[in-house]
Amino acid sequence: DFCLSRGLGDVYKRQDKEKAKELLLNRFYDSISELNYSGLDKSESNWFQIQKNIDADFLKLKERLANDLSKIGEQLPENIKQMKSGNEFYELFN
Repeated sequence: DFCLSRGLGDVYKRQDKEKAKELLLNRFYDSISELNYSGLDKSESNWFQIQKNIDADFLKLKERLANDLSKIGEQLPENIKQMKSGNEFYELFN
């Protein structure tokens, strides 16, 4: 009984961890999708600042996700880790 109980406890912990990771990733993607730059003036004089804002917002969200995942013993998924700027996400939502 003890071994079965311990085994089930490990399964429940793993399921909880997977569910927590899924919730954190969903929050990250929801936060990214809520960023709205579509109505901004994209004239040449503003474009550099807009790009900086996009990158700064993306990096903050990416860092928050990395911190939250580390609390449950997980790392950033490779596809997110490889993204260097928010422009990659910006293109997805425009």
